[in-house]
Formats: sequence, C-alpha cells, structure tokens
Amino acid sequence: MSPRSWPLLDGLRRWRDARRRRWNRRWIGSLRVVDDRLEHVRGGRTIFRIAAGQLRQVEFYKVDRITVDDVCCDLLTDDGQVLTIHEEQEGWAAAVAWLEQLPGFHPAWRRDVLETPFAENRTLAYVRRDRIY
Repeated sequence: MSPRSWPLLDGLRRWRDARRRRWNRRWIGSLRVVDDRLEHVRGGRTIFRIAAGQLRQVEFYKVDRITVDDVCCDLLTDDGQVLTIHEEQEGWAAAVAWLEQLPGFHPAWRRDVLETPFAENRTLAYVRRDRIY
C-alpha cells in the first residue's frame, strides 16, 4: 500500500485544507462589494469600508513568495491611508471588478503586472483627477 492511499493521511490532508481555509478567512479576511462600497471583513468584523469617491489612487504589484507570486493592490484614500488587498483573499475577483469600473482605470493592468515572473512590476492603475472649479 502506497503512502498516498492511506486513509488516515487522506483524512489528515482534508483536515489540514479545512484549517487553512478557516485560517485564511479569520486572519486574511475576505472582500465584498456592498452598496457600491468595498469592504474588508475579518473574523466577522469590518476592517475597512471604502467608497469609490474616497479613492485617490490604485496600484497593483506582485510580491515574491518563493515559489509563486502574489498579486497585491494598494488603495490610497483621501485621508492618506494605504489599504492593501491581495489575491489570496476571498472576494478578490469581485473587488477587482469593482475597481475596474472606476473612470479612467487602466484596463491592461494585469498584463503589465504579470508580464515578468518574480518581478514586482508596480503598475498605477487609477489616479483620481480632482475637479478644479
């Protein structure tokens, strides 16, 4: 009997995977779009809630995690806070789709960020143009 077919190991693998998913939800948190606002929720608490009008700029980049790259996004707000989200978070696709609807958003950000493996490739995808009256 090979080690891959041992029932106990299969059970331990399933347990480990379930623990990882719970850990990700608890410590990394999840993203969701509610009432045209992006929310970061962790452990049942809202960490931040941001409306499109509060964003000054959006920057995507990669972080080298030895064997893979993790795509991250920094959101700069009106009050100078930098909020970081990344693709490991549940709800990443919905958050990116929400960001891509901003006026003047750079549509080819993925190509620019993912172009070279294991390079940071910082890409400014959105900068709000303030109106001057």
